[in-house]
Amino acid sequence: MMDGDWAGGGSWLWMLGGLLLVIAVVILVVWLVMRASRVGQPPTESSSRSTPDQILGERFARGEITSEEFDRAKNALNPDR
Repeated sequence: MMDGDWAGGGSWLWMLGGLLLVIAVVILVVWLVMRASRVGQPPTESSSRSTPDQILGERFARGEITSEEFDRAKNALNPDR
């Protein structure tokens, strides 16, 4: 009878699909672990924050503070100069 020929004909597709699913899950888990491990790390140099002197200079350049306010703030930030 021909039933034996058709019984396992598509089983290799199921095995391939299962293998691809396992690989996808492993990749997802690795990606999640890597992402979670970066949460507590300090920012890189490319995303470093401005220094107080830079912020003060930018505010003065935009006209938000006067030259007297700039000098007072500069002296407060750097009292040893």
